[in-house]
Amino acid sequence: MMVRLPKLSLVLSLFLKRPRPPAERTASMNSLLTRVSGGLIALALVASAMGVARADDVHLDGTLFPADPTLPNSGHAVYDMTADRATLSVTVNMVRATSVDVFANGDFIGTIALDDSGSGALNLDTDNGDVVPTLQEDDAIEVFDGQRPVLDGRVHAPDTVVAWAPLVPPDLQGGIGQVNYEMRTARTNLSVVVTHVNSAAAVDVFGNGEFIGTIVLDPRSGNGELDLDTDNGDVIPTLQVGDEIDVFDAADGTTLLMSGTLRSRR
Repeated sequence: MMVRLPKLSLVLSLFLKRPRPPAERTASMNSLLTRVSGGLIALALVASAMGVARADDVHLDGTLFPADPTLPNSGHAVYDMTADRATLSVTVNMVRATSVDVFANGDFIGTIALDDSGSGALNLDTDNGDVVPTLQEDDAIEVFDGQRPVLDGRVHAPDTVVAWAPLVPPDLQGGIGQVNYEMRTARTNLSVVVTHVNSAAAVDVFGNGEFIGTIVLDPRSGNGELDLDTDNGDVIPTLQVGDEIDVFDAADGTTLLMSGTLRSRR
């Protein structure tokens, strides 16, 4: 007589679907919670590490200006540094030379071969084995054709305001001057230089109508300078590109000797 056995698939199905004892269910749930908790902790640690890396990232850029303002030379520098990589790109345009040398804070970092239009770029990347200098706010980039300076500028963080203005007299006759203004996260500098002012003994400087300071002039040359720095406790108004700088005769406070509008140096 043949005895029919239940199919193996049915046995396995019944076994797998059998209710598990409470202790077994509890152990399984604890194991699941342990795995989920461990995963969440790991994700938190990764996110934290990524956050630290982002906080330490550095991005700086700056415009390179011609050493001879009568020439059309121009350039730009961009620097990026992360926890495991650094890059530096320096581009130049309309330079009358076949090649130029690039320096960062006085140290040679590379040569740029220029095309027929006088343009070229230096691209350094530690991922390619290049040596990239470590740069920080206000570091200098200079470009030379042999011994002849061609371009220069400084790199700054994106939120830094870097502006300047030529100061000229209303009738284009008399003294001249220049303003340089830099505002960073923790420090602001303002420099006002005037020259050949022979009609006054001292001048008052205003920014957007707000008094900034007085410059006592050299009686022989008519030259003088005002240098303000918040690190020295000086009070400097918050300025931006497009703001007006005026210089008045301090004797009467009404005679305008020269003025200018701030322009970006980025």
